[in-house]
Amino acid sequence: MKKDVLWKLAIVAVLVVAVIIVVQAKAGKSPAALSEPGAAAVPAPPSPVTPVAPTAGESPQAAPETTVPGPAVPTPAPGAPPPAGKPKGNDTRPVLGPEPLPSPPKPPATAKPAGDRSQPAPQPTAKKPERLPRLLDLGMGMCIPCKMMVPILESLKQEYAGKLIVEVIDLSHDQSPAEKYGIQSIPTQIIFDREEKEVFRHVGFWSKEDIVAKLKELGLLD
Repeated sequence: MKKDVLWKLAIVAVLVVAVIIVVQAKAGKSPAALSEPGAAAVPAPPSPVTPVAPTAGESPQAAPETTVPGPAVPTPAPGAPPPAGKPKGNDTRPVLGPEPLPSPPKPPATAKPAGDRSQPAPQPTAKKPERLPRLLDLGMGMCIPCKMMVPILESLKQEYAGKLIVEVIDLSHDQSPAEKYGIQSIPTQIIFDREEKEVFRHVGFWSKEDIVAKLKELGLLD
């Protein structure tokens, strides 16, 4: 019997201790415990925010659910103009001032390298046509040696076309060339080089072979 009583007492003691522990735990969260030094303050629930009515011409916006605490804004004096850049009244739009017009971009300066003295390329000059040697015959139609020279001169003109100029002057119509070239007897043949300079003179009949040989000797024919 004693053992049963002891067991019951032990169980009762355990239950009492458990109850005391539970009571103390609840007592630590009670409002009374908040007044004790070192107790943490419980934040108060946020207060609802009154929505702001939109101004004329402004689309309504959804009001935030909670307010965010921020720095205190000084209240302007009565009748004072609102500060620049701040919205008037309940208008939350930023006040924008005039902006300067952007200046047009300057074209990049192309700096010439030092010592650059470029000049326009010289224009190609037209090449002067190369002059041909000339064989001049002065005579008259009534002169027999002059008549004999006619077929020889025609043959030279055709055979050496593009290489030799053959010219015949009949003094029976005009005596001025005789004075110009100092003719004393006819026929007279004068050879001019490519610079129109007289290089040889012959008086009388002159065969084709001798004329060609003399032109080659002077380097005027190949």
